[in-house]
Amino acid sequence: WPLGGLLENFCAKMSIFHDEFLQTLALLDLE
Repeated sequence: WPLGGLLENFCAKMSIFHDEFLQTLALLDLE
């Protein structure tokens, strides 16, 4: 049952999304 791998993949994607979100916030903060 590949639930562990699926969860790991999901967390990795969320981590990338979170990093991009923080970068976007930082850019908006500079303006």
